[in-house]
Order: sequence, then C-alpha cells, then structure tokens
Amino acid sequence: MTSEEDAIVPLTGKHFFSVIMANTHVARNYSLQLPAMARRWFPAKKVPITLFKGAKSWKGYYYGDRPMRKFDPSWKAFVNDNKLSVGDACVFELLNVKKGEIKVQILRGGDTESETDEPGNTSTDPILLLE
Repeated sequence: MTSEEDAIVPLTGKHFFSVIMANTHVARNYSLQLPAMARRWFPAKKVPITLFKGAKSWKGYYYGDRPMRKFDPSWKAFVNDNKLSVGDACVFELLNVKKGEIKVQILRGGDTESETDEPGNTSTDPILLLE
C-alpha cells in the first residue's frame, strides 16, 4: 500500500463509527458486527454496501434483518486486501446510506512485538506507580 492510501483524511461530518479489530474480525470467522450505536443508521433488512478505501472498492451486503447485524462474508476480502490485524482500528463513514456507500480509514495498531519489548508494556511486567 502506498502512503497516500494509508493517509488519514478529515471526516466529512456524516455519521461514522469505529471498530478496533479483534481476532473474530480479522481471522477465523471474519465477522464484523456493527456497534449498537451505528445500527440505527442502517435499515433493518439485507442491503448492498460498498466499502471504499482510497481508489479501491469492495462490494458486499449488510445483514440488518438478522439478530447479529453485520457485514456479509465479503468482509474477508477487505480484511485480506488491506492486511488488517488485531489492534488496527477502522473508521467507517457513511457517505450515502441509501446507496450503502461507506468510506473506511484504517489506523494501524502498530508493531506490537517491538512495543512489548519495552518495560511496563505487558501484564507480566507492569508499570508500578509508587506513592
């Protein structure tokens, strides 16, 4: 990916929500349930969606007619194409709800291996605060 594709741009003022990627989002099930607060912006039925990141797009469906309101399995292609990892955050901005157009920005979680080498970055080697 180019640095231009990874560039963070200001939101346009439309509805948005963010999700920090967990294992269920980026591996095994590749399941992305929408946060409860974001569900109100989507219809309670199956609708086509298009995710946009940079100049690329991914088509799929949002299942709003199920108890677990989520993106369909096409989410896996977005995850793999963008090399999403646990700890990355995705910001989803609803460009056009009626057309199901959603812009996605990715905030990388960082290199967790090098970060955990530092003292105080793990539960087995915590930072101690003394009075």
